[in-house]
Amino acid sequence: MTKEELKAGLMAAGHVVVENHLTKDELEDVERELDETVGIDDERMAELAAKAKAALSSGRKRMRMVSLRLDDETVEKMKAKAAELGMPYQAVARKVLQSAFA
Repeated sequence: MTKEELKAGLMAAGHVVVENHLTKDELEDVERELDETVGIDDERMAELAAKAKAALSSGRKRMRMVSLRLDDETVEKMKAKAAELGMPYQAVARKVLQSAFA
């Protein structure tokens, strides 16, 4: 792809092109990035997003937001344990409650 073709393609896609003096390597880097991202229209993007959302939510239980008051010491201990486990502290709290009522 030539510089002119790249410029025309960007303009056709609604981008504003400002004259820039890229080296051949820089131009190839931009071209490579564009090849990886351009070509997905809004309809296809919506389809991919819907598939991703379905994949993420399949097999998961529906969650409900609840509010719970805890003392500072308990929260800090929970956060410290979560950090040790590499998990968000809310996930640790959920696991503890699930195991308590299993």
